[in-house]
Amino acid sequence: MRDDVTDLIFLENPLVFPAVLITSGHQVRETGNYYNDCSKRRIQEMDAWQYTLAGGGVIRIEGREYELRPGQAFFVHIPSDCVYYLPEGASPWEFIYLNFAGAGAAAFAAGLRRKYGIVQTLGENSETLRTARKIQACVKAHPDCGIFQSSRLALEFLLTLNEDLEKRGAGNTVRGLLQRIDSYIIDHLGSVCGVGELARQCGYSRSHFSRLFHSLTGQPPHDYVMRFKLEYARRLLQSGLLPVKEIARRTGFTDPSYFCRAFRSRFHCSPGELRPDAPPRLKFPGTRSLKPNQE
Repeated sequence: MRDDVTDLIFLENPLVFPAVLITSGHQVRETGNYYNDCSKRRIQEMDAWQYTLAGGGVIRIEGREYELRPGQAFFVHIPSDCVYYLPEGASPWEFIYLNFAGAGAAAFAAGLRRKYGIVQTLGENSETLRTARKIQACVKAHPDCGIFQSSRLALEFLLTLNEDLEKRGAGNTVRGLLQRIDSYIIDHLGSVCGVGELARQCGYSRSHFSRLFHSLTGQPPHDYVMRFKLEYARRLLQSGLLPVKEIARRTGFTDPSYFCRAFRSRFHCSPGELRPDAPPRLKFPGTRSLKPNQE
């Protein structure tokens, strides 16, 4: 474990200000005994922002777990029903954090969680990360900077974070969300991709994820996953390399009959009719489509 922590020193009561920076830190946790239970931490009430630089950990909040990867951050209230930790056998987790006191900081953090989910993706080149590093250097050099300077730094960071997330939300939400979902579906193509698991991978609660996805794409997440898998199956069928049952299995359909029904509903033909070795379909006026030699 490597720690670089700065606690700011105040003569005044920080709680009289709406938002005050009280702690800044940069840590590397290398063992599985790093386990922060926010409901049992006997410290003053505060809100903790933590950003993953390398490795990763897990945060469990409101009964759900979210993986934390490089470029991702969370902003949680302490004390609360929240735990974040380094799993056994995981790579070292390197992160920076800023802790804030004040009702304004608490309301701001709660608003971010409602709007952007538990885990927010910022990226290593974000203005938020640059601001956090600048603030850390400032308070490390001047831990006795005073309550007014600490409040100014807190407001600067919170405003930068809000602006960063708004820009990313307006410009990259649809593309970024679909890229993460597509990547997860490809990695788990042969299994059932439930909405709850997709939400967890994207850092949202199930209900918030479903509402957000529908508002951005105009369709429920389940329908999107189904269309993605059927389109992937269509390409496999057209290659002619695998039998229908194997393609159904590889795309997560445990029941070949259900796969065939879903495929016909989507493409208006059976899976076998798309194979390159399938007989051509014939169409006569006033009749349904027929294959050669079909009566």
